[in-house]
Amino acid sequence: MKKRTLLLGTALAAGITYWWKKPKEVSFDYTFKTNFSPTVLWTYIEQAFRNSKESELWVQHLEELEATGIEAGNKVMAIYKTPFFAKAHQYYITEASYGKYFVYEPTAEHPLKGRAIVEITPTERGCNLRWRGKYYFKGMPLAAIYLVGYFEKAFFEGLQQNLYKIEPRMPQNMQVIDRVYD
Repeated sequence: MKKRTLLLGTALAAGITYWWKKPKEVSFDYTFKTNFSPTVLWTYIEQAFRNSKESELWVQHLEELEATGIEAGNKVMAIYKTPFFAKAHQYYITEASYGKYFVYEPTAEHPLKGRAIVEITPTERGCNLRWRGKYYFKGMPLAAIYLVGYFEKAFFEGLQQNLYKIEPRMPQNMQVIDRVYD
């Protein structure tokens, strides 16, 4: 009996150790249909990344952002807010095409590795905003628990609510779809 219990305990410990060390993945992919022109939507997103405290688009109670703009090579400071504490992390914008898309990745110190892509695609009535990403982590860092357990759903629901709050207040001339794209 003792031998069986010891073997079972060893197998369980080995399984937990393997799971803990094995890289895990979390991904997300959200698309929002809007009546914004791509240029206007880009302006709102860039304003949020420059100083989210002054942005009506950003989900203030979850995160604050600060950057010099959306251009490749720029650093983004993100302060994630929880009911218990706030935690700062940095990202780099690694790729950007003005008005179309940008990619951001966490710095080496961040507990999550991976990237997110924000794309704006013109449509007949405005544009779509697609925000997708994939992150990897080992063990179960607090950042992964927070991202999966709370932040992702709350952030994208809040972003959607803010997008749809802003749209009806836009002057009609801002809702006109841009007709010229490179």
